[in-house]
Amino acid sequence: WLRRSEAPLADALAFAALWLAQEVFRGWFLTGFPWLYAGYSQLDGPLAGLAPLGGVWLISFSLALSAALLVNLPRLRARKAFLAVGLVLLLTPWVAGPAFKDRPWTRPAGDRLTVAAVQGNVEQNLKWDPAQLNAQLALYRDLSFSAERVDLVVWPETAIPVLKDLAQGYIGVMDRFAREQGSALITGVPVRQANERGELRYYNAITSFGEGQGTYLKQKLVPFGEYVPLQELLRGLIAFFDLPMSDFARGPAEQPPLLAKGYRVAPYICYEVVYPEFAATLAADSEILLTVSNDAWFGTSIGPLQHLQMAQMRALEAGRWMIRATNNGMTVVIDPQGRIQFELPQFEQGVLYGEVLPMAGLTPYLQWRIWPLAILCALLLSWALLAGRMAKTV
Repeated sequence: WLRRSEAPLADALAFAALWLAQEVFRGWFLTGFPWLYAGYSQLDGPLAGLAPLGGVWLISFSLALSAALLVNLPRLRARKAFLAVGLVLLLTPWVAGPAFKDRPWTRPAGDRLTVAAVQGNVEQNLKWDPAQLNAQLALYRDLSFSAERVDLVVWPETAIPVLKDLAQGYIGVMDRFAREQGSALITGVPVRQANERGELRYYNAITSFGEGQGTYLKQKLVPFGEYVPLQELLRGLIAFFDLPMSDFARGPAEQPPLLAKGYRVAPYICYEVVYPEFAATLAADSEILLTVSNDAWFGTSIGPLQHLQMAQMRALEAGRWMIRATNNGMTVVIDPQGRIQFELPQFEQGVLYGEVLPMAGLTPYLQWRIWPLAILCALLLSWALLAGRMAKTV
């Protein structure tokens, strides 16, 4: 629709702006499905250095613009001025990306913390079986009791597969153990509590105890897994949506970070880590990033590896260390450049030992988010439309 032979430069810029717009829309509509934006392809590529500047968004924009400019080069050659500008726009991100790679945008905020991330490798068909509850609680307890003494012990999403208020005795035992070890213990556990209207609701949550404190309620829920979009309309209309399924409530928007050993920890539960803007909001108010997940849903597919790649991008965007604890892999520790420093193999039971360094300071992306790029794209689209109208009147 926008492609015009008389305006090849405006055409290329408009295409890049529209490409970014559709990625943003996909991450917002019906709470969003921001899975695998184009920019993730550059995590280990030459454009990775742009992530701290403008996030995965800037990389996606640069890729779309590069592709459109390459397609339009023959038309740009007709006008030398446009060709020169086009070549500058084409080369700039591919020069800037390597130039900014490994630049230290953040600084250490304290001493290194030792970490033990426990991977239980519980099969999905056993995860919520009441007959397996005691076995799962004993599994995480025993793996932690036999682990080396560390500053921070992390269990994955819903490692305690029973409501928090029904597991107080067990949590009390682990709390005393963590305090005796001088450790903070963070685990996933579902929570039942009243919302602001006094209604009793269920939440997917993380809680911290021992030398830590705080409970975080998940905000970004998985469509059709944890809740049904447009539930009031769909239930009764389509038979499938009348089946019993998860009905978690969304946690409030303003929640403080978790605390562990005196440091602020930005918590992401499973799917939340794939939202760039949401993740940046929490990261800006923390020194360490943490994501817990149960990727057993993916089976042996490529899904867990894609999920890990997006978590790596969040660490790179924020310039912070990230701990990723999962039920069956990939359990890893990621450095501020998005590189995996410690990892456990998939589908194995064990404890991952590693270290993280609390970081302070904001990358340009954490400070400005998507707004500069969004304004630029709005201006580019306006220019493209104006150029089209002017061409028609000539």
